[in-house]
Amino acid sequence: MKWSLTGMIIVIIVVTVIIVVGYQWYHFRNWQFPLDKIYVINLDRSHTRLSTMRHRMKKEGLSFERFPGVDGGKINTSILREQNILQKNTDWMMKGAIGICLSHYQLWKKIEQLPMSVQHILVLEDDVILANYFRYKLTYYSFFFPDKWDIIYLGASNIYGKKKNFQIP
Repeated sequence: MKWSLTGMIIVIIVVTVIIVVGYQWYHFRNWQFPLDKIYVINLDRSHTRLSTMRHRMKKEGLSFERFPGVDGGKINTSILREQNILQKNTDWMMKGAIGICLSHYQLWKKIEQLPMSVQHILVLEDDVILANYFRYKLTYYSFFFPDKWDIIYLGASNIYGKKKNFQIP
């Protein structure tokens, strides 16, 4: 069988593309977005949620450190106003929401004390709905992150209305 020059060039191009794409796919499949530390905010009284999170995270091959959340039902808003942690006109805020804010704030203070080598930190609340194959999806979407970023917000909140409880595809 006699090959034309054009036919040989096409074969070489096709084989090269297959090799390059295959090489990139192999490395993409085996590279994961680096997560140096994962924290899960969890109230001391929420044992079931913590157990559920352990199960979910294990299923995804992820380990985490539990961070004790601030129980909004136990906070004294008057003292927080006196300490200038809350503004004077925050009576409309639900105590649970204040507790969540304080939990994130306290965790942020802890994160500030970590060594600079800890670059990528994931903060989750114990009621998060993790998508199946979360780590791989995070890796995929990380290619669309801006070149310089400090915080990437991955979640959503449904404060008002009917509570949604489903797996995000």
